[in-house]
Amino acid sequence: MWAGGATRTGSGEVTWVDVSVASPFASRVAPLVADTPLAALAAEGREGDKVRRYAHALPAGPPSHTFTPLVWEVYGRIGPASAAWLREALGGPRLATARARLLSAISVALWKSNARAVADGYARCFGIPDPIGPGIAGPLEGVRIGARIGE
Repeated sequence: MWAGGATRTGSGEVTWVDVSVASPFASRVAPLVADTPLAALAAEGREGDKVRRYAHALPAGPPSHTFTPLVWEVYGRIGPASAAWLREALGGPRLATARARLLSAISVALWKSNARAVADGYARCFGIPDPIGPGIAGPLEGVRIGARIGE
């Protein structure tokens, strides 16, 4: 997970974000996802969790502070609050390249993480130990994350 803040140049408002990945296979949301497979229920639930956890802890202004959870599901579906923030922050033709690059980088990171999870699963099935050494930490090597997807 990554959390940080940025200041809007026009308004001076500080926007805090927390980036997270949610799994639609988690026991808490799997039955709901089975009933409504096209909705981003895992991401929406995680967005709600993040808002309840962090929104009350924002610093008092001025400048004013807002919180936005940025949540993707493991297969790339974007949470509704995240999609709204992306439209607002990176909308319009001037920012189309930045938006495309961000979404592409996130997509690659998700798929690399999914590939690593499959490889780890096969390794466990065959009793192969987790390799130790440089270059094998996964798609976010060098970036501190809270846990692997699914944990």
